[in-house]
Amino acid sequence: MPPMDLVRPQVVRNLTLRKTADLMRVRAEALLARVKKGESIDAVATSSGAAVVRVSGISRAGLQAHEGLGRELLGAALGSKKGEPFTAVSGFGVVVGVVTAIRTGDPQQVAAATEQGRQQFTQELFSDIGDAARTYARTRLKTKANLTLARQALGVNADEAEDAPAGKGQ
Repeated sequence: MPPMDLVRPQVVRNLTLRKTADLMRVRAEALLARVKKGESIDAVATSSGAAVVRVSGISRAGLQAHEGLGRELLGAALGSKKGEPFTAVSGFGVVVGVVTAIRTGDPQQVAAATEQGRQQFTQELFSDIGDAARTYARTRLKTKANLTLARQALGVNADEAEDAPAGKGQ
């Protein structure tokens, strides 16, 4: 373990960052409470010395264009209802935001995303059905596996199988 004199600057820096982040969250929650009470986000930002930044065109399909905002902020914005204030951690601090409008996307993009989701859902559904059927059959028929007989049926020498690396079935 290194001496405390070598570790102290890192520990102090980490504690300072943690305390600062906690204070920022508390301040953001206080500002969020004011917005929830009906005060405009512009007035709240002005009173706290912050500027309002308006971001338009956030969509699930175009997230890469706004990736500089951070995943948590984008997730909070996409998961909020119209007019519902939210807080999120961003790369530059804690953000208090409000979704002002929700618009339908381009019909072609929505159709493509829906079709992709449908295919993925279908694959997952049938995979789950197959897994459930196999599990049910094993429990219903009370099957047992005899590794020695299985190796004999396949023509695998038991000594060679012992030396082989363990796989999924062993």
